[in-house]
Amino acid sequence: MKYIALLIGLITSVALVTMAVLVTIFDNRLKLVYEGDAIEQNSLGAAYANGKGVQKDDKQAFEWHLRSAKQGFSVAQNNLGVAYANGKGVQKDDKQAFDWYLRSAKQGFSVAQNNLGVAYANGKGVQKDDKKAVEWYLSSAKQGFSVAQNNLGAAYANGKGVQKDYKQAFDWHLSSAKQGFSVAQNNLGKMYASGKGVDVDYEKAFKWFKKSANQNYRGAQYNLGKMYASGKGVDVDYEKAFQWFNKAAQRGLVYAQYNLGNMYKVGKGIPKDNKKAFNWYQIAAAQGLVEAQDNLGHMYINGYGTEKDKQKAVEWFRKAAVQGYIRAQNNLGYAYAKGIGIEKNYIASYVWYKMVERSSGLGAVKVRKNFEALKELMTTEQLAEGQVQQQACFTSNYRDCD
Repeated sequence: MKYIALLIGLITSVALVTMAVLVTIFDNRLKLVYEGDAIEQNSLGAAYANGKGVQKDDKQAFEWHLRSAKQGFSVAQNNLGVAYANGKGVQKDDKQAFDWYLRSAKQGFSVAQNNLGVAYANGKGVQKDDKKAVEWYLSSAKQGFSVAQNNLGAAYANGKGVQKDYKQAFDWHLSSAKQGFSVAQNNLGKMYASGKGVDVDYEKAFKWFKKSANQNYRGAQYNLGKMYASGKGVDVDYEKAFQWFNKAAQRGLVYAQYNLGNMYKVGKGIPKDNKKAFNWYQIAAAQGLVEAQDNLGHMYINGYGTEKDKQKAVEWFRKAAVQGYIRAQNNLGYAYAKGIGIEKNYIASYVWYKMVERSSGLGAVKVRKNFEALKELMTTEQLAEGQVQQQACFTSNYRDCD
């Protein structure tokens, strides 16, 4: 017992000494802050911004970053730009954000150089200029900043501010991905899967998607689900496909939500459940995904997972149809022709079948037969009116179709 008591006493003494040392260090650093040490002022601002060792306070964070930034400390200048860009501790002001990023970037701070590139790319606080965006991404990327390397890769992939070059895009995404940046890892996976800038290699695509997905990047989680569902780069495994789609869907990725609906609808990787399929289609459809809106229409018209409601079915077909989705346009045309969920209207049916014809040439035999059968039922006057209305629908980009 005596030894235990001595040990406890020793631990207590060490703790007291450590606490005293920490208090001294804190006091010394606080003294430097008030004496105008720019680095310590920035550190105090960061502490307030993140709530580390002090209660989170965006206004205090802004004030200390401002004091440091005015002394020319590049990191603080960038932090001040971030505060203005996000309206944290100060009123949102994209122009002020740009100006502080510029001051920091001119001193060579890679994070600010990337942020400046993003500002130019999005036209935030400055006139949009993709070429200048690329110039600043390049300055940052050459210093090894992974986010800028990924942004530069995306610029090359999309030909934004620079001539499209998939090989350059691949190289920059690779540089970023090797540093562990999840977005770049996902982009690299997509390049391996599509054969852009590199030979198609589904196994490598799978590897990079998984690295990114394991960091909770939802786009990669969705892509990994697709790999498992299709058997590309890995054996087909619908259960694992469902699991990865579910991870991405729970984090709000609309295509993952739609795919979950599909899997519940047909019972792949999970027992068939029309109610859950309906729920996921509804979530995706509410975000404007046309495929989900069209499928939701089918669920309503057939009473799958919900009460049968043909009027709601037509409403969802229309939402997708006016966005140019051919399947929904065909379904809306059929609904008008048969009077399903809406008053029968041959002219409106003609308009929507004609939109399908414009888009696809009515390649599907059933669609072509339905349109031909409709025209047999229409009068010469109705056909003429249909021609006028379909032209109005087309030229108005679906705003004037009924």
